Amino acid sequence: MNEHLADFDRHATQAVEILIDLLESNRATVIALARARFIRGFDMYPEGRLFSFGTNRLTQETLEELADAVVYTARKQAQILRQAQRSDSRAESDKEVRLSASRHWLY
Repeated sequence: MNEHLADFDRHATQAVEILIDLLESNRATVIALARARFIRGFDMYPEGRLFSFGTNRLTQETLEELADAVVYTARKQAQILRQAQRSDSRAESDKEVRLSASRHWLY
């Protein structure tokens, strides 16, 4: 766990930036996906708990979902960086490898 936590700590801030860019670049897609998930969830749970949540609970749920997204994105960034380091042994610096990894970020 320590190695994975260290990876998270190294990449968490960049993961937030990537998520912001991802949201801004894919706004219509995210909204369409969210709408489809809302409909599917409503069909499965028409009296779902979501509709009984107050504003504080909705905020907490939102922050927890965003936190999960940061974990996934930081993990993916760590994987991309490791792949870039293996394939580009000529990189002059860690920063150069990080820039290379960022250019290859794909969802």
